[in-house]
Amino acid sequence: MSDAEHSREGSVEIWRSRDGTLRMWLAAPSVALSTVVGHFDVALAHGFLTFSSRIIARHVDSFHDWSGTTGYDGETRRLFTSWVAEHRDDLGRIVICTKSRLVRMGIATARLTLGGKVEAVATRRELDEQIAQATCKTH
Repeated sequence: MSDAEHSREGSVEIWRSRDGTLRMWLAAPSVALSTVVGHFDVALAHGFLTFSSRIIARHVDSFHDWSGTTGYDGETRRLFTSWVAEHRDDLGRIVICTKSRLVRMGIATARLTLGGKVEAVATRRELDEQIAQATCKTH
């Protein structure tokens, strides 16, 4: 499957490719959330960037549980790197939960070029704490 199948469950947008599933939604007007399970391929990356492009003007903080990701395509990383570089002045905080030390090291490197906007956490508990803080600020 070259394109991801797109659907909605209430306010949650879902993209499904052959090997992975991406879910994205707004938890608050300026707080976006996502989860990925399986392989984060280019088809899912396009879904991610479609959603993100629609909300970029809100300067949202985004929190991503990618702990269920089994891998990703090199092109996925290149698409994200290019998009973030293009939109970095419009981005809020980006927090990514991943079990992979290698991915967390890559995020730490990206943090240097993005002025501290992106960070990695290793556990869902850490991510949930940051989500709770962000959603409390918007209410």
